[in-house]
Amino acid sequence: MVVQRTAAECRANAAFIAEAGTVHHETGLTPRQLVEQRDALAEALLQTTDVYEAMRSKLAEMYPQDGWSAETMTIDQARA
Repeated sequence: MVVQRTAAECRANAAFIAEAGTVHHETGLTPRQLVEQRDALAEALLQTTDVYEAMRSKLAEMYPQDGWSAETMTIDQARA
């Protein structure tokens, strides 16, 4: 079965393929590799903020006299 495409669809597909080539040329990575890299970086950032939250909670527990408290710095403020 042959699928007929409109001229607009062909131009859109050509632009999409050209953009993928440009991304590869500029970064040395395929679009799929960029997605994988982005996902890995997002996961690393989440782990880092989890560690930060645990450290902040421990500091509040250990050193309340130094001004550490649950109200001093929340993880939402740190992410902003």
